[in-house]
Amino acid sequence: MRNIKFSPAFIGFLQTAGFLSYLALFAALIINGNNIFGPVNKTILGPMLTFSLFTFSAIICASVMLAYPFYIFWEKKDFKKAALIVANSVFWLLLFIIGAIVCLILK
Repeated sequence: MRNIKFSPAFIGFLQTAGFLSYLALFAALIINGNNIFGPVNKTILGPMLTFSLFTFSAIICASVMLAYPFYIFWEKKDFKKAALIVANSVFWLLLFIIGAIVCLILK
């Protein structure tokens, strides 16, 4: 079996693509929440569900963006590669944010 090695920039791109895919699904759920679940009654369950979803989403996002760099740091003892992967993930995410802002301004 061939051992394929990806660059930190490509790994960062893949992590950011996974992160943005998750965000797209989460945003679709939020936007269509009333259509899927019906209107929320004025009870404590609505805010509880909102904060629970936010916490769950934060855990998923942290896992997608940081799990592999943590593995590289902890198991492989390669701090430089782990830091490069995180930096590249942040770079790709920043490019997406800038692109999204430009698209919203030009709309």
